[in-house]
Amino acid sequence: MADPTHLLLLDHDLSIRQRYATILQEEGCVCESVLTCQELLWRLGHPGIDGVIASSMAPGLEGLDLAGAPGPAPCLLLFSLTPASGAQREPCRPASCLWLRQPVTDKQFRIALEMVFSTAANVGERPHLDEAAVLAHEFRSPLASLRTTAETLHKGYYGALSPSQQTAIESIERNSGYLQDTINCVGHMYELENKPIAVVAEAVELVTEVVAPILGRPEYRDNRTGMRLTLHAPEPLRVTGHRGLLRIVVKNLINNAIKYGHRDTEIQIRIEQAGRQALLSVRNEGIGIPAADLGRLFQRFGRLRLPGSEGIKGSGLGLYLCRRIVELFGGTIVVQSQAGKYAEFRVFLNRAR
Repeated sequence: MADPTHLLLLDHDLSIRQRYATILQEEGCVCESVLTCQELLWRLGHPGIDGVIASSMAPGLEGLDLAGAPGPAPCLLLFSLTPASGAQREPCRPASCLWLRQPVTDKQFRIALEMVFSTAANVGERPHLDEAAVLAHEFRSPLASLRTTAETLHKGYYGALSPSQQTAIESIERNSGYLQDTINCVGHMYELENKPIAVVAEAVELVTEVVAPILGRPEYRDNRTGMRLTLHAPEPLRVTGHRGLLRIVVKNLINNAIKYGHRDTEIQIRIEQAGRQALLSVRNEGIGIPAADLGRLFQRFGRLRLPGSEGIKGSGLGLYLCRRIVELFGGTIVVQSQAGKYAEFRVFLNRAR
């Protein structure tokens, strides 16, 4: 019989600490409360500790320097340790790490426990996670139901649809499909934090298999800003990648170009050779990005507060996701911009043989 998971719990709110402790006991975990971050760090230097659950507001917790910290917002931190960490007195070697914005429901907490502290036998194989992984877990079932309902309506099982209803259902199907792709891709990206992702790379033709299907969609072709999408691709180019994941990159870049561009201007999409690589670029005329902020664009939750972007919503994950996908296939993504004038994102991918 495997030993129970032994966790340290740090939270200055007694009622919250008691609630978490009750759930941990119900899940068969051994839970010990610590009162300060100094005590937490000292305990992590001893063998037998499997992980930590702590409030991000605890003074001194920033000394752990764990990846993915979302900033000053109150969060709940969960991380598990590699088996060797305690024995070697190296407490800051997480096997999995997860941040959840507070307040955290009991259901979220239980899901997080399962993700981070599933079984000791799988330590080292668990992906690096954060709250997006919990949301993805929660979204899958209702999203599947939404897609099934839309497909049933589309096929006319509830009666014939008018042209406008048909268009609306097709929009629901496209967008729920994109959401499903994004959720799956987010899961893939978190696996990349600790291990290579098991995605089969294939030869993909950038124009016909990736970009053209996106440009033909009404939400892009007939966007409400009146922006014109033009494609310049003098020759077919095949790259090593995955058409579904590369489409997510292109969608994110075009969405950003529309959101941050000036109305009735042009979005230029170019595909061309760049030595042994292929270059895919998306350029818009818009609010641009100051040079001092360019380095923050591709970070997780790296949203910038730029003049002219007030009221524009975003998760701060889109460009991070693009970078992870591009790097997955050995490529790079960079940006050139001038504040108040333009922004151009350039994706370099290896050409397929």
